[in-house]
Amino acid sequence: MSMFLGPIHYWVYGKVQLQDELTKRFAERAQREGWLADVDRYVVEEDRPLEELIVGGNIHGSLQSMIHGSEERFAQLVTTIVKDHPERLDVLDEEAYEFGREHQVQADANALDGWKQLRNVLQDGMPCDQVTMMTHKKPEYVAWEQLQDVHGGFWKEVGGDPENYARLRAQVAAGILSSSKLRLQENDSFFQLTQHA
Repeated sequence: MSMFLGPIHYWVYGKVQLQDELTKRFAERAQREGWLADVDRYVVEEDRPLEELIVGGNIHGSLQSMIHGSEERFAQLVTTIVKDHPERLDVLDEEAYEFGREHQVQADANALDGWKQLRNVLQDGMPCDQVTMMTHKKPEYVAWEQLQDVHGGFWKEVGGDPENYARLRAQVAAGILSSSKLRLQENDSFFQLTQHA
């Protein structure tokens, strides 16, 4: 890892901030619905420059810690909300979809644009984790394989269901693509993003 901050580090930090934004959105909805009284422990609003957050010059370790904290808070919050109340997940679906719409691609976006925006918003560990591998790359069609699950462990650790994460992530993705002619299909660990007429 470079000793100097580069665009990729800011990109990762931006994705951490977006996931924290979604966590805050869920927490505020849970509070409004009367599901949780104290949501402060789940919410982090970090807007300091990345330079101020790097501990001891360790860029990789600092970013990894931010990602882990974001993943843990998200998993813990959702798991707490839906414990004994699985129907609440429907409400979180709506919030996730609307969050995606707030970060949607343009109506005329092609598959490469859609892929880029999904990668800009959805957190998938560090780039060096090589979570996904693109298998096809054309303006009208992009396909990739998910090589590993970097999210499920956080959910299992708090007694949650990793499928809830997958469901909410799919809603965010649907919102991101909602104004476009792009369709995302998932088959096990394989994904296709295609442009329709």
